[in-house]
Amino acid sequence: MSVIARNECTDKPECNRVAGECMFLEGKGIVAPQRVSCKITMGMLAHLHEVAKRRDAYRKYGERTDIWGQGLRPSQYIPSLGWVKQSVVPILYGLIGEVCVSNYVNALIGATICQPDLSDRAEGDGGEDFQICGVIIDVKLKGTRDGQNLVRRTDEYKKILPLKADIFVFCLWNPRVSTLNAYLLGWAEKVVVEDCFVSPSNVAGHLNFVVDNNKLNQMSDLYPYCLHSRQRKTWR
Repeated sequence: MSVIARNECTDKPECNRVAGECMFLEGKGIVAPQRVSCKITMGMLAHLHEVAKRRDAYRKYGERTDIWGQGLRPSQYIPSLGWVKQSVVPILYGLIGEVCVSNYVNALIGATICQPDLSDRAEGDGGEDFQICGVIIDVKLKGTRDGQNLVRRTDEYKKILPLKADIFVFCLWNPRVSTLNAYLLGWAEKVVVEDCFVSPSNVAGHLNFVVDNNKLNQMSDLYPYCLHSRQRKTWR
């Protein structure tokens, strides 16, 4: 997969165009950051589909009785892949997001410092997709531009789930619009996510934190933030 670090203006009324460039107001909470476009190759998409099917078979998601385990998204037709079954769809979406984020960060600094975990683990990743400079990253991907950025707060029995990650990165991939294009929307610290309002899921019994786009930081600030966090820990 190749990642093109190209920012796009997603909130045109909020930006001023000067010599063809988008100049956004500074400050989180004012306007959503510019999203970063990521190109996905056919080969990588097919490979991640195979990983998702293998992981689904290993963890036996289809045999679980909880709605979350079975997969919240229905079976879906994805161009170039065909029909992807219900329990495989969320795994594939997650892998797409993880690869986009890790490739973007690696390309940004010119070194491989993070990679998605494509192995099979019986208990899943526990809310940790990878680390950057010791900072735990959890990637969340949505399937429509108008969809909400969600972080699960409880299970369907309303048991509160701890947030392990220090940083949440939000992405968009809508294969109905373009199979080979995904977008990085921005990232937020755990304390910001925990301060967001909680809303019931539209498709299951759990609760989610709902993170508005204007609460996100721009992607180019992710690595400097993680590096600075490591340095602060070293200084203590």
